[in-house]
Amino acid sequence: MIFGQRAVLVKKDLQEETCRNFSVLAGRSFDVGDSVLTYLMPGPKGDPALLWRTLDGVSIRPHPLDEYPVGQVPKKTSTRIFGVYTHAGQIAEYASFSAPMMVGETWTIDGKTKTVAANSEWFPHFRIVLISCPIGHHIGLMVYNDVPILLDTDHEMTLYGGRLKIRLVRIHEKSGKVLFTLNGRPYTGTNGIDSVIGKGRAIAGIEHTLGTLKKLRGG
Repeated sequence: MIFGQRAVLVKKDLQEETCRNFSVLAGRSFDVGDSVLTYLMPGPKGDPALLWRTLDGVSIRPHPLDEYPVGQVPKKTSTRIFGVYTHAGQIAEYASFSAPMMVGETWTIDGKTKTVAANSEWFPHFRIVLISCPIGHHIGLMVYNDVPILLDTDHEMTLYGGRLKIRLVRIHEKSGKVLFTLNGRPYTGTNGIDSVIGKGRAIAGIEHTLGTLKKLRGG
């Protein structure tokens, strides 16, 4: 579903990009494909742990990506962010690292066909990021606002051709809590409207990932 309408991915156009034989210091970043990867630190067994973001800075989620020593490499897929390393410590040395470059996608939404490219505008204020699951599930769309949206308690904002209505209810300045509604349903934001519109398929997996990274960071 996209914007409350049945959506079917008709075509995806992607290219794989591979970087070879490079090193990265813990805390430093490198880009490959449409992604920016930051090497956080070695994991419990010395394996790399990375923070994954899109090339234009939109955060998808932290993820301790599956990476493999040379000689222990399983089959990879075209949508997977995939690293092969020779050594991981404070400096991770990579034999290769591959990630997809999303060129464009064609979707049928509500009976109409639309082709979108990365960072193209969908509606005013909103842009498209074509994303790939780092462990190779699929490619999908993320829509984000590239400029601030001003809300007040006296007006309801209608977006996506009337499919989404946002109303600011109350701001608690001391606690930083923001009360708002999406299509009439109440939500609470922290230091802003920070809710995800829609449901993720792998909430438990994401929570496990965040817990793993917290342990790696000593939290």
